Amino acid sequence: MTSRRQLGPGPGPDRVALRAAGSAVLLAAVLLGLPLTLLWMAGSPIPQRLPAWPDVHAALLRPDDGSLLLGVIKYIGWLSWLCFAGSVILELAARLLRRPAPLLPGISGIQRLATRLLTSISLLITSAHLTPATSGNALPVAASTYLGSPPPAPASAPTQPPSSGSAPATVPVLSITFAGGMLAGGILATLTRLRHRQRQHRQPGHRIALPAAPEAVREERRLHRLAADTVPPRIHQALNTFATALHAAGRPVPDVLALHVTADAAELWLPPPAPAPSPFVAVASLGHGSQADAIVRWRLPQPDAAVSTGRPGLTPLPGLLTIGRTHHGGHLLIDTETLGLITCHGPADLINEVLHAAAIEAATTGSREVLLVGFPHLTALAPPALPEAARHLPSLDAALEALTRRREEIHQIHTDDLRTRRAHAPLACPAFTLLISTIPPTPDEEQRLAAITTSPGLAALIPCPPSIGADHSPSARLPDPAIPLHPQRARLETVAITPAGEFQLRLHTYGITLHPQRLTTGQITAITTLLATATDLASTPADPPPAALSPAHNGHRAQRGTRSASPPASARSAAEPHRQHGPAGTVRLCLLGPVELHGTASPLRPKHLELVVLLAVHGKLHRDQLRTFLGPDPDHPKPADQVRQLISRTRGQLGPTPDGTDRILHDGHSIYRLDEIEVDWDHFQHLATTRRRDATAVDDLTAALNLVRGRPIADRDYWWLDPQITETMTAAIIDTAHQLATLHLEAAEPGAAATTARRGLATDPTAEQLWRVLMSAEHAAGNITAVHHAWQSCLAQIADIAMDGEPHPATTRLYRRLTSPSAARTPRRS
Repeated sequence: MTSRRQLGPGPGPDRVALRAAGSAVLLAAVLLGLPLTLLWMAGSPIPQRLPAWPDVHAALLRPDDGSLLLGVIKYIGWLSWLCFAGSVILELAARLLRRPAPLLPGISGIQRLATRLLTSISLLITSAHLTPATSGNALPVAASTYLGSPPPAPASAPTQPPSSGSAPATVPVLSITFAGGMLAGGILATLTRLRHRQRQHRQPGHRIALPAAPEAVREERRLHRLAADTVPPRIHQALNTFATALHAAGRPVPDVLALHVTADAAELWLPPPAPAPSPFVAVASLGHGSQADAIVRWRLPQPDAAVSTGRPGLTPLPGLLTIGRTHHGGHLLIDTETLGLITCHGPADLINEVLHAAAIEAATTGSREVLLVGFPHLTALAPPALPEAARHLPSLDAALEALTRRREEIHQIHTDDLRTRRAHAPLACPAFTLLISTIPPTPDEEQRLAAITTSPGLAALIPCPPSIGADHSPSARLPDPAIPLHPQRARLETVAITPAGEFQLRLHTYGITLHPQRLTTGQITAITTLLATATDLASTPADPPPAALSPAHNGHRAQRGTRSASPPASARSAAEPHRQHGPAGTVRLCLLGPVELHGTASPLRPKHLELVVLLAVHGKLHRDQLRTFLGPDPDHPKPADQVRQLISRTRGQLGPTPDGTDRILHDGHSIYRLDEIEVDWDHFQHLATTRRRDATAVDDLTAALNLVRGRPIADRDYWWLDPQITETMTAAIIDTAHQLATLHLEAAEPGAAATTARRGLATDPTAEQLWRVLMSAEHAAGNITAVHHAWQSCLAQIADIAMDGEPHPATTRLYRRLTSPSAARTPRRS
């Protein structure tokens, strides 16, 4: 594959500066000069008094002496100035927020003028921060000002000094927002931000809305299993190594065809003759037929050769998109920006599943604008479920208009290396725009897309036009398109079905076969349910704790299938800090922190401990459920005989109860449950549900908090562990810490309140209600410096998961009130 057609040589720095200076003068003349001129010549547009209707009627009927015409011209001038000033403000806000400016009907020409002027000025500002490049081959160093201070270059990076005029030796790291940007990682990252927003609005004693549909719960489990793959972090490392090595070598960002990442290595696939920088080494070529050497594979062999980065920033390859898995188990990500127009051939159902997976991944990962056409399941997801950069458009014609406008903006940049400039000066360049459509284009629309996507910064992923190829059977080779294949276009074609019934895709031009990344209709529905539920800010009252700890119900435990626990009289003594063992013969399971099991006859192996935790969390389970949960995933249940052996051996390691019975009971009908095993979560619920506000309440809440050793079940990655379970536990801990800290503040004990808040924050560092209590406690103690420190710590904790990076308004208001001069002069001391 040859390189994408460039836009032509860009103007020199003198012409850029001259154009930018002219744009600045024109912008100032319109924004300042025009209103001053109108004021001097025509006066203020605001009349001293509003004319009455008889005056208006008389003015319209009598012959005009010129005053009426001048008045109309005056108001037209003021209205035009107001539209232009509003367009400038709107464009500035859109650029600061990295979002496309909305088009206002009737003033599109004025908006385009404002966009062009601001683009020219932004180029001048950017040029002031860029180091001049030699022959356009040196990367500028402005990324350090945008991304923060860079770490030193890795030892594996080239150490020779750059050529004259290139960047200095310090290497800015172009961090990759695509990190973990596989489909599962992107959806879970979006869920994390949405649920943090839910927790910001949660009331004490309430719980956030979580999906109740079993299909959505299973889908979230599946996403967590996929996100636990060891390959996605390698994508992050490989791309950061690539970007850093490019800068160290003083080279621009090249066209990249694809990125292939396995657990052992990462490969960049580049068109010859462009080489990849060290430490990447060439290993082989790919292709077939006339394209036999169309791809050169450059490998990053060792995991420790990759560069670890700090704060995420911008990616030099925003067009990367996962298309499937290779036979070696690796992920193949194609660079849609290099390929331009990608057409998908094959059965309509399969193509629809592939396009939905691509659309959701593109919308939830990376720094790009995504135009979606024909996704009815996703149209119900409005921001913040999907970012505002992902826009639903009603038709391909509307998408073509949006792409045409974006191409005009790209042409205004006047650069022959958009990728390099965009990687370092994002505010001066339009974001990469990707169109994904499930609606096949007409031949005319397909021709227009082919022409538009030859420009850098634009790409499209579409089904094959209906007139191209009549045979859509999954095993048939489709005929070549009636429209000639553009050198920069790729073709995804269904070529076979594996023995397991899986479809395969073939990147036709280069002979690459892979298993496609796809989402079935059921999975799409479950994902939309997850995201839609996470946008619900309404919270519901927490369920009451189980009554198993009540002495009146102890005799009925076996009938209800609940696990045994000590009566409330021993609850406080069992909750003493760091106490691990109860009375003789007592087995205690600790879930409020790293999982621990004390008092057993012998130590339990990991799988045996998982069985105990599974039964403790779910209460009682059928044997078939145990088979499913104890397997490596829901599709591979554990054999029944192995489950029976596991139960028998776990009983032996747990030891008998004081009355000689097993601690894992069989209730008949293949139902299993725990017996005579104390669980710290049960004790916590009993102690933390007090509604009293006296010393006894403080004692109970303190005893409950003493049971907490960190985030619940923090050290175990059980695939069956639903987020609802840990969410309920964490919310209860936060509420308990908040209630106890509030009681300490009311009792004029700010030191105890601050300590309690910090203990709760050890479980969830993003709990803003505890940060507010901590700031109030430090202010009550007269420690204004600690108030500022708590505020900064809160901002650091929520920076990566808050929807806009900002705390809840209540947190901001409290901080401003506590740090105002009047509040600082009268601190409250205990």
